[in-house]
Order: sequence, then C-alpha cells, then structure tokens
Amino acid sequence: MYIGTVVSKKDITGKGCLTVCPKGLNIKDSSNHREVKYVSFYAGKYSGAMFVPEAHTEILYDIADNDSERHYYYVGSILDPTHDQVQKVP
Repeated sequence: MYIGTVVSKKDITGKGCLTVCPKGLNIKDSSNHREVKYVSFYAGKYSGAMFVPEAHTEILYDIADNDSERHYYYVGSILDPTHDQVQKVP
C-alpha cells in the first residue's frame, strides 16, 4: 500500500482518476504523478455513490493483486486532526 498526496481531483483524462504524487517525491514534477482510480462502496448500472478527496489531502492507494493492467486504486483518505476538525455549531 502507498501514501500519496492528491495533486488534483479533476478527472482530466475522463477515466475516473485522481492525480496523486507519491509521498517523498517532488509534487511539482509531473513525471512523479500517478493516476489513481476512484472506487465506490456502492455502484450499479444506474446508480453510485462516491466521495472524492480534496487536493493536497494525503491518501492511501494500492494495486490489486489480480489486476492484469496494474492500475492504482484509491483506498481512503488519511485524516489529519490538526486540519480535519469537526466544525463547531454556534
């Protein structure tokens, strides 16, 4: 499993992918970027649900062992308690 930072949540290629930079590599160098496919906990022919992480969010992503095309898949977001705080209701 890998850790990376979301560079962009825009699906520029139309393939259902985030653009991610692996942790430790230069985020400004686009040759370091990876396409990471979105996943959903619910999908069907006419329905689906998806949550897309914001840019600059750290995520976990991985390659499925039995994927012959070796795509990366989004596993989940890493919460940062100093940034991702519950909003207080007045």
